[in-house]
Amino acid sequence: MIVIVMGVAASGKSQVARELARRTGWPMREGDDLHPPSNRAKMSAGMALSDDDRGPWLDAIGAEIAAACAKGRSLIVTCSALKRAYRDRLRGFCPDLHFLFLHGPDTVLVQRMAARTGHFMPPSLLPSQLATLEPPADDEPGVHSGDIRRTVPEIAATFLGEGHMTNKIINPAGTAAPLSKFAPGIESTAGSRLLHVSGQVGVDADGKLGGDAETQIRHAFANVQAVLEAADMGWNDVIRINSYLTDAADVPTFRKVRDEVLDGAMTASTLLMISGLVHPDMVVEIECVAGKD
Repeated sequence: MIVIVMGVAASGKSQVARELARRTGWPMREGDDLHPPSNRAKMSAGMALSDDDRGPWLDAIGAEIAAACAKGRSLIVTCSALKRAYRDRLRGFCPDLHFLFLHGPDTVLVQRMAARTGHFMPPSLLPSQLATLEPPADDEPGVHSGDIRRTVPEIAATFLGEGHMTNKIINPAGTAAPLSKFAPGIESTAGSRLLHVSGQVGVDADGKLGGDAETQIRHAFANVQAVLEAADMGWNDVIRINSYLTDAADVPTFRKVRDEVLDGAMTASTLLMISGLVHPDMVVEIECVAGKD
């Protein structure tokens, strides 16, 4: 899963990204570190960046995203991503992106900018960022919202609790979409509905880790089932399910819970992997693809 923590300057992108990285164990990349020297010099001088200035920077971020996406690895990246065109440009490197949009009152942003020290972007550039910002539209995929008036842990917990980057892919009637990205060799039929449930970790409804390994595994399956039911689907509609475990979750326990939950309902192919990408405090992460005509 690739998560872009986005928003204007002083919205708290770095703090939220670090908290998400701490909770999930996924690597984090500071988008500001990928600016070419010319961009940093321009902003340090109080000059706003143009679309042409931001192009190479977005492509540098995109290269990081593409590398992680190609290897099936998760990544958290900070990037202002102010315009829809910028976000679409990043989606070109990996379609299955999740944007956490941090937003709040201008007064809060101004206060934060005034209190910042040691950053190359001066407070005088905030108005230009606000003027450039195009908040994500309702039709943009994979967008989540975070109110900066809440604490960083609250923003992270809410984000993870909302299905933990659940990405629903529902085909418009009369269209067909390839499932090869999720399940190689499988295609959907025209008018079918597809659902990609990704990154369901062993947390309860409040976004908290649930006790021992078996409890966390049950929470993970419950999270997937809730998303399936919301889309009027069930385990029989699942085409593929991938499960990633750390050493803390012994395989026999996982298989016992999986077989009990599925109860023979699912005939899909399954994948079970021991993965270092899962946070050490978590024992399981599940993703699946479901389809229904």
